[in-house]
Amino acid sequence: MPDFSTLLTERASAVAELHRSVEQSGWGSIDLKEAVKAGDALKQAASEFQARAAARVALESRAELGHKGFAQREGFKSAEGLLQFLTGVGYQEANRQIENGKMLAEAETANELGAAPGGDTGGGDEAGGGDGAGGPGAGGPGASADPTQLPPRVIPWRELVGDALRANLISVDAADVIRRVLSEITGVDQQALTAAAQALMDASPGLSREQLFRRARQLRDVIDAEHIPDREQKQRDNRFVKLWIDDQGMHRGIWCLPPEDGVHVAAAFRQIMSPRRPTPKFRTTDTGAVIDTDAQSGSSSEGGSGDDDACTDLDTTDDHGSADANGSVPASEVPVDDRTWDQRAADGFMDIFRLAGNKDTGTVFGSRTPCVRVIITAERFIDGTGPGHI
Repeated sequence: MPDFSTLLTERASAVAELHRSVEQSGWGSIDLKEAVKAGDALKQAASEFQARAAARVALESRAELGHKGFAQREGFKSAEGLLQFLTGVGYQEANRQIENGKMLAEAETANELGAAPGGDTGGGDEAGGGDGAGGPGAGGPGASADPTQLPPRVIPWRELVGDALRANLISVDAADVIRRVLSEITGVDQQALTAAAQALMDASPGLSREQLFRRARQLRDVIDAEHIPDREQKQRDNRFVKLWIDDQGMHRGIWCLPPEDGVHVAAAFRQIMSPRRPTPKFRTTDTGAVIDTDAQSGSSSEGGSGDDDACTDLDTTDDHGSADANGSVPASEVPVDDRTWDQRAADGFMDIFRLAGNKDTGTVFGSRTPCVRVIITAERFIDGTGPGHI
């Protein structure tokens, strides 16, 4: 395995060479897939270096160092605060960098001590720190105040993941996912955790971050089934809905729902949107073109030789105006829905609330059905002009 400096230099040179070719001959002169891969490889190497630096900042900003700590000397309470100031990232991202750097440091320590990563050292998961603010080697009473000390060996599976990250066998994102999920597990022996970490690392190259998260959660529930009720309760405790009005007067909101409730909401939206996937298509009598009523598609297939099964034939009753015996209508009479998908989802969302308000017998909304009251003067109401107030 080449040393990290050589690896970083090679990847930066590869990206620079590709960029030089683009400047001289345009994007057509390079393989776009290779360009994307080269850029990602450089990003991974840069992310690893950033994690190492962040972990070092945390190491030299430990609480026991007091005002002598690196971040404290710069006027910040914690390493995360300093990283946020220097890079503009949020607290969670700063903490993620520190924790990834800690795993790298732990793996390096294991190698320096001549121990194979993943060996049995005892220790508990808590000792390695989940997503806390402390840095590598942050210890309790009796810990050395030397800011250059090496982090102690505490968790074998963390060393295993860190060593794989150092060897470029997994990405920084994959290491972060494995760390976050396995750190939530309690009451499981280190051998099982190490095996789980290895299984997730083996699967990570073919999975996206979201897919790896799903796989890791499933594996967590298998090896730590005893604590599933605790995790479910924690999810329910973290649920919320927040609403606010932005500067333009638009009402906005976010929600965080446990899986059962979230799936219920997602299923409702799929039902709302599903009749329009795909939207009806009509064959016109003018040109024989097949017109898609979905304005977003922006396409129509000319001629009458297309697949008739792809078209929705119109009923030939009087309800559809001038449809002929073949179920075709003039283009001017084809219904067009010019809403975007987001607009359709928003309208469906409001329909749910309106229907719920009309059907509720006082169980949810109480004695008053939700409604909108617009205040306007009689003169403006008659004229149909002027502002009103909600």
